[in-house]
Amino acid sequence: MADLGDVAGVAVLSNYHARDAGRIADRHDVPVYLPEWTNRVADRLAADVRVERFAAELGDSGFRVRGGTALPGWRESVAYRPADGTLYVPDLLGTASTYTVGDERLAVYVFRRPMPPRDRLAGLAPERVLVGHGTGVFADASDALSRALDRARAGFPRALRENGPTQLRLLAEGAVEL
Repeated sequence: MADLGDVAGVAVLSNYHARDAGRIADRHDVPVYLPEWTNRVADRLAADVRVERFAAELGDSGFRVRGGTALPGWRESVAYRPADGTLYVPDLLGTASTYTVGDERLAVYVFRRPMPPRDRLAGLAPERVLVGHGTGVFADASDALSRALDRARAGFPRALRENGPTQLRLLAEGAVEL
């Protein structure tokens, strides 16, 4: 990771996943960046963690952030940096087996498949897609994104059958919160 440069901050783009953001920020003596709309993440960080709020642009990183409601009670932003075509999507898209079915390389979260997040991803042509669940997509990323959005609804019954029980269990256990 040293070849990528110094850590400038830790961005949390989901309203419920703080995970190790505070610990990583402390290790590198940087702030945790939170979208202005978040209302739960700051409470999940230690009191001494520096928090900086932002609106549509993530500092001077070049990332443009689009927020919104994924499902009732579930807020998440996506970040896109046009300079190098990097798209980061924490939870709406994933490559982990709990997201994908069949030959999918990238897929829409099972309970969002009936309403794919086209509005939030409109006009983006990523060179790479980084996800919170699974390995990033580094080849033909724009095609993978288009296919994920185009196949979301048609793949919903199979995804619900194969991945729905696991996702419901995670919801019930509190591992995923809406």
